[in-house]
Amino acid sequence: MSHNLELKEGAFVISDAHYSHTRPQLLDLILDIKQDRLCPTQLILMGDIFDSLFGNVPYTYKINSQIIDAINNISKKIEVIYIEGNHDFNLKKIFPNTDVYSIDAQPVTLFYNDKKTLHSHGDIQSPLLYRVYTK
Repeated sequence: MSHNLELKEGAFVISDAHYSHTRPQLLDLILDIKQDRLCPTQLILMGDIFDSLFGNVPYTYKINSQIIDAINNISKKIEVIYIEGNHDFNLKKIFPNTDVYSIDAQPVTLFYNDKKTLHSHGDIQSPLLYRVYTK
């Protein structure tokens, strides 16, 4: 898939953090970015950032509301790209200022110094029932 995005020098790339109340460390990092203690040029979230965040299940964003709000705040200051995983999907409404790419839209092409890089959480050639689950 072609997306014509740029991978910027100084970007932070995070994958498979599986954030939850039992693993809160990611929240500290995201709050440091929000409060400008850390200053990435871009934030790329490569799926399974949350243990569970499903766009059609309100409870999942209720339990993650603090970090969701922080990411939405960050996305007003710098570019945020969210490449969905199998633990976090259907997120366009939750992150309105973020470029969100579903599993079906992966790999996501980003260019760095005139070089093409492909980014995917994985799970892009999954069995039919798995693809139905992530829809």
